[in-house]
Order: sequence, then C-alpha cells, then structure tokens
Amino acid sequence: MEYEVQPGSLDAPYRDNPNLDSPLARAALPILDRLHEQLADDPVSTMITDRNGVVLSRKVSHEGLTTNLNRVHLAPGHVFAERYVGTNGIGTALASGRPVVIAGMEHYVEALRDFHCAAVPILHPTRRTLLGAFNLTTIRQGSDGMLMAFARSVAAQIEAEIAAITSRRERALFQDYMEACSSVRPGPVLALNRDVVMMNEQLSVAVTGPDHYALLDHAREIADHSRLEGTRSIALPSGRVAELRVSRCRREDSDAGAVFRVRLIGRPQPTPAVSAAPARFNLGLVGSSPHWLRAVAESETAFVARTWLHLLGEAGVGKRTLVEALHRAHGAGRRLEMTEAPPSDSPAVTER
Repeated sequence: MEYEVQPGSLDAPYRDNPNLDSPLARAALPILDRLHEQLADDPVSTMITDRNGVVLSRKVSHEGLTTNLNRVHLAPGHVFAERYVGTNGIGTALASGRPVVIAGMEHYVEALRDFHCAAVPILHPTRRTLLGAFNLTTIRQGSDGMLMAFARSVAAQIEAEIAAITSRRERALFQDYMEACSSVRPGPVLALNRDVVMMNEQLSVAVTGPDHYALLDHAREIADHSRLEGTRSIALPSGRVAELRVSRCRREDSDAGAVFRVRLIGRPQPTPAVSAAPARFNLGLVGSSPHWLRAVAESETAFVARTWLHLLGEAGVGKRTLVEALHRAHGAGRRLEMTEAPPSDSPAVTER
C-alpha cells in the first residue's frame, strides 16, 4: 500500500540485459540446469534473481506452467521487488532477508494468486551481504514445508558453489602473489581483490600512515577494472611517487584480482599532505583516507562559497554526517532541512 501497488493490475518492470556474469549467476546457472533435467515435466519452475528482484534465469519444462508464468511476466529481465508487485515470494524474501513461502491468496496482486512460491535469500559466504534469491514456483497445492525444504537445499548448494568459486579465486591470487614475492628481486609487493589484501613485509615497512591508505585506495580502483594493466604512477601524500607495475590474475576462467610490484620514488617531504587535517579535526570528523580528506576539503570549500554541492556515495559512507558537520561549523544559525526522495528505480525520478 505504501508503494501504491494496485492489487488489480500487475506492473513488473523490464530491465534489459540482466547481469549473468555475477558470482551469483556463475554459481547458480549450472545448478539450475541440473535441476531442470531432474524435474523433467513437473509443474515446477526454478529461478534466481539479483538483490533488486530482477529475474536472471528461469527454468521450466511444463508447458502449462510456462504459459501461466509468461502471462504474469515472471520471466528473465522482469523485476519482482515488493515496491512493484507487493507481497510475493521473490520480493518478500529479499525485503525480509528470510526464507518465505507465499501461497495463493497471500500474494498482494490478484494475477499471482494461482501460484505457490518458496524463496530463499542467497548471501555472500564471507561478507554475508545479500546477493539475490532462489525461487521455486508451482501451481500445485501441496506441502509448503516440502517446498521450502527443497528451496533451502538448492539455495545452500548455490552458496556453497559461490564459496568454492571465491576460494579458487583467492588461491589463484595467492599463487601469483607468492610468485611475485619469490622472484630474484621482489621488492614491495601488493595483491588484492574485493575480498582480500596481501602485502609483503617490504611494502608494509616502506609505506605507512596516509601513504598506506592512499596506495590501497588507488590499488583498489585499479583492481576493480579488469583491463587496467602495465605501469602506473601515483602521488602519495608524503610527496613520494609510487610506481605500480600491474599484472592481472586471470585463472579459473575469471579475473581473480591484481598483483602490484611497487617502486617508491623520492623521499617523504616534511610539510605537505597534512593541510587537509585541520579542516577534518575542526569539523569533528574521523578518518584519514586521502580520498576522504579530499572529499571533506572540497565539500567545505563549496559550502563556504555557497555553491551547489552534489554528494554521491553508497549508503553508510558518511554523506549525511559530512553535511551535518559542515552545517554545524558554517551554518551561522541557519536551519538544516532534510527531505527524503520518493523510492524509485527510475533515473528520471531520482534526478528530479
């Protein structure tokens, strides 16, 4: 009701080109293929969705069920988040973070009330972040307990396969890291991906404090782009330059991260790189990452100059805290007002 979903009509938006190269999809698709063969002509459909409720894959061999699913657009590319179709297996499992069975009349939209659905959230094995959901849909009325047990079992298989893929990637990265460290003249070596960071003692001794955070920030940005290789130079807060020789770890049919051979040029300078610190301390903020300090300094400059400021970042990185700190320091008695934008996946609505 809060999302103004209409029970009498179904509106599941369509998203072009759903991402089938994610860790979830790579792990789940072979499992769904095997299930498809085992279920044969049973009137049961298996699906995986991403964390936003976009159906990535659907397997079903029963002609009647296929027709019914197509009728309600329960097919790859369509979004079944609660904000669009109300209570349903996929959307409610993702919204609650718990396994759910939504049967018949429990669906909010009338067009879905012929279905029985069991859905289980799928979490990253180490970070425990939400990756998506596994969903079973049938038109048979039967044991909800058996349907849920089956869904839990398949979801557990998918999570185990994601863990295995992650482990293989980390082992591959570790092997490349060890090869770099055992070369004739290894020097400082760093290896990382989104889950792990490895560095040898030479690097940990040579790069400390703000230089350490700056180096990791830049290395993470490079590692996130699988096509970035070769030699790159970055300026460190101390005044030194770090020359990074980047090599990708491409094993296990995927990009497992990057290995950096580091060469430090110059000597630390006594005065630079601390100019942003007074502003940070005056604002009562914490954090020493060079990217964060630069964001604080540039935001403060814009605020004091009364120019437009547009802050972008993931939830929880400190945007609201930064704005409140700027207002306390420079608001001069003016009132700070906050307005929540209406929830929407539409870029036009977000921009407005």
